[in-house]
Amino acid sequence: MKRTLGWIRAAVGLAALPLAGCHYAVNRVADFGDIFQIGGGVTAENPVTGMVPPSLGVYAQVTEFINLGAMHFSGLSAEWDGRGKFAGPESRTRLGFLLYQQLRIDQDYANGVENYFKKSDTLWNDRMNSTAMRWRNRPAKELEYEFWSLANREGYPIMHRGWQYWENINLEVAVSEPFLTHLGFNLRLGLDPSEILDFALGFFCLDLKRDDLTAEEFQEFREVHGFPRPSGDFKPASDSAQP
Repeated sequence: MKRTLGWIRAAVGLAALPLAGCHYAVNRVADFGDIFQIGGGVTAENPVTGMVPPSLGVYAQVTEFINLGAMHFSGLSAEWDGRGKFAGPESRTRLGFLLYQQLRIDQDYANGVENYFKKSDTLWNDRMNSTAMRWRNRPAKELEYEFWSLANREGYPIMHRGWQYWENINLEVAVSEPFLTHLGFNLRLGLDPSEILDFALGFFCLDLKRDDLTAEEFQEFREVHGFPRPSGDFKPASDSAQP
């Protein structure tokens, strides 16, 4: 398991490096990533669940306003969560019926790896959470899930990824095989049509959703992914958070 996690962590880190030299390319790739949600995980028997791996259920969502199903998964996972990337130990529980949702997502950032957009306390994260970008007390984009790991949360709707992803359509399946392999698997696929126009307009430097990295945020992005900061300091988070 540790060796597998090491390879996953290396792959997530290397995927960002070729892009870190070009501000325009990073924004285009991030906008493209926002359209999709792809993830998968594997787990096995444990002392809590016995020979049955903790992976079972089906959950479907058509925008934040139509939900149906129940599922739980706990194990190692890797995901392309819009512009956010994560690989590592994760536990997720979902329950929904139409508007009603119950959710708990615990991604272990200490023992896993995440890219810039999944990190808290960054300039970009601060701006997405700023008053100017919030709607109904929800940030524009929020891909770091520590808030959702504390306890089961419920809402009408929840918008746990931020309100700009409200149109996301996704399906999540968790299965287990307790008789021969004692393994469990999780697969999640999603599509957000509301992000397609933002991606297309981005080629003409039109930032429809105001989620492109600013110059200051881009320099921080480079540092997070191992590139040194050029000479000269950039503005503090309080300045970059202005509309």
